[in-house]
Amino acid sequence: MNLVSHKAPTRELHMRTVRKRYDLVICDEFGYMACDKEGGELLFNHLSLRTDTKATIVTTNLSFDRRGEIIKDKILANALVDRLTHNAYLINMNGVSYRLKETKNKRYRKKMESKMNFIPLQT
Repeated sequence: MNLVSHKAPTRELHMRTVRKRYDLVICDEFGYMACDKEGGELLFNHLSLRTDTKATIVTTNLSFDRRGEIIKDKILANALVDRLTHNAYLINMNGVSYRLKETKNKRYRKKMESKMNFIPLQT
């Protein structure tokens, strides 16, 4: 959902409706795209409406110290992180990306299969 695309008068009503309608909102790949001040404010307002009433899951590959890359307004970025982490479960998943691991395994299997096709038969 593009938060900024809604016109100002209907935006707040839309956000309140979304807050009430969904028990769980998932913000996947947070930080993949930066947002301007207005987008950051809309996101903050949306999360504020959900705080302590509904569940929100946020996934990101950025650490908290890189929040300024997502939202340029440092005060707003700090407030957003504060809001997200209050009464939250933080799960830090270090290690190899499962997508990268899967890609490497596929490449290895293809390589092995191509080698097996060219093994001469012993007579």
